[in-house]
Amino acid sequence: MRKKETISPEINFEKTAVKVSAVSIVGNVLLSLFKLLAGIIARSGAMVSDAVHSASDVFSSIVVIIGVKLSARDSDDDHPYGHERLECVAAIVLAVILLITGLFIGSAAIENITSGNYGELAVPGVLALVAAVISIVVKEAMFHYTKYYAVKLDSGAVMADAWHHRSDALYYFLINL
Repeated sequence: MRKKETISPEINFEKTAVKVSAVSIVGNVLLSLFKLLAGIIARSGAMVSDAVHSASDVFSSIVVIIGVKLSARDSDDDHPYGHERLECVAAIVLAVILLITGLFIGSAAIENITSGNYGELAVPGVLALVAAVISIVVKEAMFHYTKYYAVKLDSGAVMADAWHHRSDALYYFLINL
């Protein structure tokens, strides 16, 4: 006979999801600081802008933590079947954040292309390219790490955060072709 776990699945789910999100937060903060420093040293406005984007990625991980914590609450008079659906709401919020981020990136790219102010562009240093490659590798690693736990937990919110990491890795790859 198997020994019964002393920790309930909800607590295990919540702790693991929060741990994965905390790793994402730390990774994004470190990546943001690295890109900011690389952007300043390499005179790359795009890299500095990308540092701000990485810092804003912390917000999506915070949304996951809030969604997981709210969904783990026990049932009450207003929610007799529990709060599990709040995790789905967190996943939808992340999807909307991804959509808005994509629209802003696309809008900024179209504006830069159509403005014709190419004389003001500075040639970034090699450090900016190195930072972009490191960003791709780190974000792809964060995708695999987060996706592993999202599947293990069967969590839509954690999976949405994983795909957010993947979309960032793809974005860095495409802008540095």
